[in-house]
Amino acid sequence: MRIVRLAEAPDLIPAWDRFVAGHKHGWFFHTSAWLAYQRAYRAENVDESFAVLSGNGAVVAVVSSTGACEAVAVDSCGCLARPEAWV
Repeated sequence: MRIVRLAEAPDLIPAWDRFVAGHKHGWFFHTSAWLAYQRAYRAENVDESFAVLSGNGAVVAVVSSTGACEAVAVDSCGCLARPEAWV
């Protein structure tokens, strides 16, 4: 497993959006389009989003955050969690 910041890996965007679209708890606010809108809407919004990749490079979890609101994670098991709840 490894963690990759979305802002540092634009080639990850298609896999990110496929993961969100195919996830039962994924919604528009997890997509790269929403993240881009948030950055364009407010100059102070910084993309802090990241994906967790498996050993073979598949996206197994995403955390979308621009500083505009609380980050919410969606993992491959269907769990939603706020970062402060992570162990």
